[in-house]
Amino acid sequence: MKYFFALIIAIVFNFIRVYSQSSAPLFMHYSPENGLPSSQVYQVLQDKKGYLWFATDHGVCKYNGYEFKTFTTADGLTDNTVFKIFLDRKDRLWMQTFSGQLFYFEKEKITAYKYNDVLLSIVKSNIPLGFYVDSLDEVYFTCSFIGEHKIGSNGTLQTIYKYVNNNRYNQVFLDVMDDNSCLVSGNTQTNFKKSCYLFYENGHAGFDSILIPQEVSGQVFAWRLNNNKVLFSVSKYLFEFNNGVCRQIAELPAVVNYLYQDKSDRIWVCTILGLFLLETNKDKIRLTNFLGNDIISCMAIDNEGGIWITSINNGVFYLPDGRIKSYIYLSDSLKEPLCLTAGRDAMYAGFWNGKMVELNTSSFKTVYSSSQRSNITSLFYDTISKRIYVASDPAGFLENSSFTAFGGKVTNVLKGNYIRRKNGNIYNASINGIYEILSNDISIVSALNHRVNCIYENSNGELLIGCNNGAFIFNEQTKSCTLINEMLSNTRIDDIKLFNENLCFATRGKGLFVMCKNQIVRIDASNGLCSNILHKLTVSN
Repeated sequence: MKYFFALIIAIVFNFIRVYSQSSAPLFMHYSPENGLPSSQVYQVLQDKKGYLWFATDHGVCKYNGYEFKTFTTADGLTDNTVFKIFLDRKDRLWMQTFSGQLFYFEKEKITAYKYNDVLLSIVKSNIPLGFYVDSLDEVYFTCSFIGEHKIGSNGTLQTIYKYVNNNRYNQVFLDVMDDNSCLVSGNTQTNFKKSCYLFYENGHAGFDSILIPQEVSGQVFAWRLNNNKVLFSVSKYLFEFNNGVCRQIAELPAVVNYLYQDKSDRIWVCTILGLFLLETNKDKIRLTNFLGNDIISCMAIDNEGGIWITSINNGVFYLPDGRIKSYIYLSDSLKEPLCLTAGRDAMYAGFWNGKMVELNTSSFKTVYSSSQRSNITSLFYDTISKRIYVASDPAGFLENSSFTAFGGKVTNVLKGNYIRRKNGNIYNASINGIYEILSNDISIVSALNHRVNCIYENSNGELLIGCNNGAFIFNEQTKSCTLINEMLSNTRIDDIKLFNENLCFATRGKGLFVMCKNQIVRIDASNGLCSNILHKLTVSN
């Protein structure tokens, strides 16, 4: 499964009422409007085929990158509230429902666990907290106030750890399984006047215990770190456990629901007040909060490094790349960006009202405002002159923070894109012709009867122009235009790029045309494009 998010930087404009103009991670949001069965999502994981699975209060759903498919009681579940999901070594997806019963998804159907009757005889009215299925089909499960049990492959029941009623301490226990995942449990009563005992598996010698000298109680979760230490939470407190020694490392602002360590060894903490990134530097803890208004239940990182985050109140969030930042502009003076260009250390955006903004990953500032308030339709950062060329009214360039309008006797209004040709000359194709950019002036190369939207120079040094009525080769000697291919006739071409020696044409209404030698292939919504209206193409590997 592929997620096509080849973004360098994203500028997001919507009606979110957040009064901030600093950068933030770019989260995508999935809700029932996008096909989720519910906004209440408890867990997420990705299987080996790349499909994402979500446990919700309206069934378990499978996401293929395009659409959600939900499995409910109509497909074999006995109730639709699925709290936990787990992928075993046979690639079966296991589900634990509100009742505590287990089911697994195999060969495109849901099958009930054959010893659910044994499981229910122990669970009764207690709250299921977690389960684990090993390679021998032995099932370990935990519930509030009953401890941990195991059902063998033949249905025999064994008590691993038994919760002790009326104990003077809060009880938490930790069992590290064969694949280094952790099964945890504890009493869920809210009694902050009691200290806590951690019971943990000590090799094959059974369970040992250690006193946590804090008066904490509540929800428990654990994660085996890459350095074989165990990070676990009780309520809003984080502890590190190693070789029988336990120490508190952080106190979160809210109760912890889930812990996760990514491939960069960063620790992510899901809480009832959002998602926290926990970073340490010389024993100093730094917490960065995201999605602070949401109750975050779980997270997972997919095969492409994207972060999937589930919430109890607001569906699913997706962060394709933590390095991508978003800017939300609420000022009336900054709306509707039309174009971007990449500078040496920053990005530049042009807006409808003639403003140009310089952006980096931490801030932005306005670097130019047109006196005519005319829209900026194209920007071009020239790596040789270090100028930023502006297509607007007036057209010109920004150099050393100062704007210079083009002189000359021809029009100053340029609308198309700039290119630097192989001979070093800079051209712009505009409404009524092709122009060459001189030192501080513009000079017309040829007037045209076509309205030009884009210009491109191929490997032979020929100029290709995309117009409202097709794509043409421009002959610089005869000043004539020749249609590239009949399939492009009477088609608006907005961008032209070269990809693997193939010319690609972005059209306004007919999708993408790819030309290999003299053959043209059309790719449109019937082949998987989300729209036939294309504006820009970017080639990146």
